[in-house]
Amino acid sequence: MSIKKDPSSKKQQGLRGRYWFDNVMSRGMLSLIGFLAVVTSAFIIIFALVVWATRIFPEMNFFEIFWLSIFRTLNSGLMGDGRMGIIYFILALISALVSILITSLLIGLLTSGIDQKIRALQKGRSKVIEKDHTIILGWSEMIFAIISNLAEAGRGRKKNTIVIMGDREKVSMDDEIRERIELPRNLKIVCRQGNPVSVNDLKIVNIPDSKSVIILEDSDSRLVKTLLAINNTIGGMGQSSVAIVAMMKKYRNLNTAQIAGQGRARFVLNKKFIAELIAHTCYQPGLSIVYNDLLSFEGDEINMKNIKELSGITFKDSLFMFEKCSVIGIESAGIVKLNPSMDTIIEATDRIIAICANENELKVDDAQAYVSDENIIEPGVKTGLKEESILILGWNDSGKIIINELDNYIVDGTKISILADSKMVDAIRDKIQQCDEPGIFDISVKNAKLDFLSGDITDYELLENIVLKNNFNHIVVLAYNALALQEADSITLMTLVHLRDIAEKNNLSFSITSEILDVSNRELAKVAKVNDFIVSERLSSLFLSQLSENRQLGPVFDDLLSDYGSEIYLKNIAGYVKTGTAVNYATLVKAASNKNEVAIGYKIAAQEAYENRNFGIYLNPEKSSEIIFDEKDSIIVISEEIL
Repeated sequence: MSIKKDPSSKKQQGLRGRYWFDNVMSRGMLSLIGFLAVVTSAFIIIFALVVWATRIFPEMNFFEIFWLSIFRTLNSGLMGDGRMGIIYFILALISALVSILITSLLIGLLTSGIDQKIRALQKGRSKVIEKDHTIILGWSEMIFAIISNLAEAGRGRKKNTIVIMGDREKVSMDDEIRERIELPRNLKIVCRQGNPVSVNDLKIVNIPDSKSVIILEDSDSRLVKTLLAINNTIGGMGQSSVAIVAMMKKYRNLNTAQIAGQGRARFVLNKKFIAELIAHTCYQPGLSIVYNDLLSFEGDEINMKNIKELSGITFKDSLFMFEKCSVIGIESAGIVKLNPSMDTIIEATDRIIAICANENELKVDDAQAYVSDENIIEPGVKTGLKEESILILGWNDSGKIIINELDNYIVDGTKISILADSKMVDAIRDKIQQCDEPGIFDISVKNAKLDFLSGDITDYELLENIVLKNNFNHIVVLAYNALALQEADSITLMTLVHLRDIAEKNNLSFSITSEILDVSNRELAKVAKVNDFIVSERLSSLFLSQLSENRQLGPVFDDLLSDYGSEIYLKNIAGYVKTGTAVNYATLVKAASNKNEVAIGYKIAAQEAYENRNFGIYLNPEKSSEIIFDEKDSIIVISEEIL
C-alpha cells in the first residue's frame, strides 16, 4: 500500500526553508559572506567530483582535481583550450559563469558592508576610549559657548578632548560645530548620537574615565533621569571622582536633583542666576562685565592656594602681600568665606582665595610699599538709597525674580512700572501680593509700588509718551523667551534702538540693562549704546564651564551669588579716595579695607561705551598702577552692604 505525501507538509518545509534563508540574509555582511563561502565550496566539490568521475584527467587523483577546481571556479579566465572534449568545455563554461557570479556577489557584499560601516560611524554609535575628557550631554544653542570656553581653558594643555552626546546625527553636529567655532589645534571634539537617559547609550561616552560631565537638558525631569543613569553607569557613592554640573530650570526641583546626583553634582539655577544679575545690574551698570570677566577663562580668574608665609597674619594684611593678585577670601576646613572680618587670623592650613592670572602668580611680595599718603583716602559717608523709578519692558519668568530681588534693597515707595503685552499683564496681576511676607504668590513685595501698562514695547510713540511722562532712572528690557530665539532678540533690539533715540532727542539720562538671548546679537545691540548686556546664554555657559574645570570653586561662587553674605558692588569712588589726584591702586585697596570691604578693581565712567577698553572695567590691576579718578568713576568691591 503506497503512502501519499501531504502537500501541506511540503508547503510547511518550504516556508521553514525560506524563513531560514531570510534569517541568514538579515544577519549582516559576515553571515552573507559565510553563506557565499558554503555555496562556493559545495560547487567546487561537485565540479571536482564530476571531472574525477568522467576521467577527463586520468593521470590526476581527486585531490589534484579538487585543487584545479578551486582555481577554475575563482578565476573565470581559466576556460581551458578546447582539446579536453565537449564535457569539460561545458563544465569549464559553467565554472566561469559561477565564478563571475561569486566574484560579483563578493564585491557587492564588501561594498555594501563598508558602506554600512561608514553609515554606522556617521551615526556616532562607536564607543569612546578617551580618558580625562569633558563630556557634554544634550544639545542646545548654549553648547557652542561652552565649547569655546572649554577650548580657552585648555589652551595650555597638550591635549584637550570634549565628547558630546546629543539626539542629532554625528555628521550634523560635527558640521555645525566647525561652522560656528574656530577650534584650536590641541582641541579634539568627539560627537556621538544617543539618549543621555539611557544607561546603554551613556556607556558609549566612557563616563568613568572622564574628568567632568556637563548636562544640558530641556527639562528638570529629564535632568533627574540623566543623573540617575549616570550614577548607574559609574557606580555608587565615592566610586568615581567625576565632576557633574547641570543647568536647572526651577528652584523647587533642586532638592530632587541633589538626591539623584548623590552628592556628585553641582547645579546652576539659570533663571535665578540671570534674573538676580539683571536686578543688581539695573542699579550698578557694569556689573555684568565684572561677572563675565570673573567667569571667563580669558584674563584673570579665581584661584585657591595654601601659602605658608601668610600663616599667623590678619586677612587685612594679606590684601597687601601680592602685587598682581587680589585676595578676596579664605577657605578654612572646607568652609569658604569671602570678605571675612579684617582681623581674621590666617591659619597654616587655610587656603587664600584670590583673583589672578593663574596659581603661579600667587607669590608673596610687599605691595604695602605702594600705599600712598593716607590723606588721599576719604572716610566716606553713607548717603543711603534714594527713591527712584524703574521701568521693565517685556516679560518672562525671570521678571518675578527681578522684582522680588529689587524689592530687597529699594526704599519704600520706589515705583516699578511694567509694560508688556496685555495678556501677560493680566497674568502678572493675578500673581502679585503686596505684603511683608512671601506667600503662595510668585511676586511678593513690601517696598515697591507696582504699576502695570499694556502695549507693544516696540511702539515708538507709546515708549516716548511713557518715558517722557515718567522720570525713569533705570530701564530693564526683558526678552520674550516664549518666542523663537531670533524673533525675541529682534523685538529687544528694536526696543533698545527706540530708547536710545528717545534719550538723545530729549536729553534724558537713564541706565539701560538689556537681556539678549543669542550671543551673536550682542554686536547689533551695541548700536543702541546699552549700559549692560545680560547675554544669558554666554553667562550661563561660562558658569557651567568654570564649575566643570574647577570644581573647588563651587562653594566660592555659591557664596558670591547667594542672597546673604558679601556680594560684588560698584560704588562711587568719591567715598574712598580724592578725585582729580593721581593715586595708586594699593591706596584704593587700603581705603576699601578701612570700610571692611575687599577691592577687586574699578570702573572708569568715560570708557563705558568702548569695548576695546572692556567698557571701562578694570579687574585686579597691579597695586603699583596709578590712576586719576573722576567723580563719576566707581570702585568694585566685595561687600556686605550696597552702600
